Amino acid sequence: KLFYLVQKKKSNMGLVTTWLNGIGLGHAIPAFRAAGIVTPTDLAELELHMYEDLGVKSSNERKKLFYLVQKKKSNMGLVTTWLNGIGLGHAIPAFRAAGIVTPTDLAELELHMYEDLGVKSSNERKKLFYLVQ
Repeated sequence: KLFYLVQKKKSNMGLVTTWLNGIGLGHAIPAFRAAGIVTPTDLAELELHMYEDLGVKSSNERKKLFYLVQKKKSNMGLVTTWLNGIGLGHAIPAFRAAGIVTPTDLAELELHMYEDLGVKSSNERKKLFYLVQ
């Protein structure tokens, strides 16, 4: 189970890299990694004043990154709102720590993985599993 979460973190590094390359900021990837910005959650926590320190110098690049960050924050908000709405708000920190912050991330989970994410009750795990499917 822990292996899955470690692999998920590695996979999320690839996501951030893909997203940065996709908006023409591939040159900044080493700075993002060095700063520990490797997951969608890390990316969503970026603030505008941090961009230049990450190698995002031009106003056009900062604008592209700003829109990317806003999009990721929006996706995170969807998952947080949804988990709260079905009574699983207590599990949100574990989901975020594991890099499970988008609806797609939720859909990739298997029933047996929920317990490691703070969903302890078997009824809650089943409910979450069936709602995600």
